[in-house]
Amino acid sequence: MSVAELRSALDTLEEESCCSGQVRLTERLALALPDGDVGAIGDPKFVDWLLEHSEPAPYGHGTETKLDPKVRSAQRLKARDKVAVHGFDPAAILDDIAAALSPTRTLSAQLTDVIVYKKGDKFTRHKDTPRVPELIGTLVVGLPLAHTGGAFVVDDGRGPQKFDWSGAPVDQLPWVALFSDVDHEIEPVKSGARVTLVYSLHRTDQLRSDAKAKQRQELVKHAASTLSRQSAWPVLIPCGRHVIAEPEAEQPMSVDTLRGADHDIAQALLAAGLHVDVRAC
Repeated sequence: MSVAELRSALDTLEEESCCSGQVRLTERLALALPDGDVGAIGDPKFVDWLLEHSEPAPYGHGTETKLDPKVRSAQRLKARDKVAVHGFDPAAILDDIAAALSPTRTLSAQLTDVIVYKKGDKFTRHKDTPRVPELIGTLVVGLPLAHTGGAFVVDDGRGPQKFDWSGAPVDQLPWVALFSDVDHEIEPVKSGARVTLVYSLHRTDQLRSDAKAKQRQELVKHAASTLSRQSAWPVLIPCGRHVIAEPEAEQPMSVDTLRGADHDIAQALLAAGLHVDVRAC
């Protein structure tokens, strides 16, 4: 088999950059602060309570953390990941998310922020910066609070996908999960308050069975295993997802710095007996 045929096999692979859904609330959702103070959905002063315990939400720019309302105007709970969420457990949807973003490994979720976007608030187009190989993406969960505007827009280069939660039922929590390096933005809120729970998604060491992923790996493994060892080397395969790399990271890097289909492809090449180097460029 030629390099061209391996390329053809890789070209048949498709990967989603985000997934979405809804979770039905079975109990009243509440947020508890470390000092024991509690705010709950349904309380007329819930948003005011959130704002009383919030601070301006910054954004990352390279290795810096900045505040600029022209880029991001929003508030976040000061307690951040110390907030206890009652009435919603991300474990209920992690398998659905893994099916799209991490077919061969299970995921864990860690709360990072509770964000409030008031009227006029927004977050311009940006992408998150993963800091560790295990961090593959972000889960954003919308709380059922009356508002208009504030649509969540995701664009992986194949056209924008817009998620407008302004009309979500009061007993549903809409959510979107996406790879960290995918461009996204929050359109300006026109009225009310848009409140979201933000979780980081981490790949675990626990294997996950997925027929589609297995078929994908077998296809690449077959193409690679029959590739003539007399072909021109090296074979360069561009990553669809960003490689997690510090500026001074040694080259080549571990296969575990890859995510999604890139990670599956590398594993299939290794299984076919090939040597795989991962390099940031």
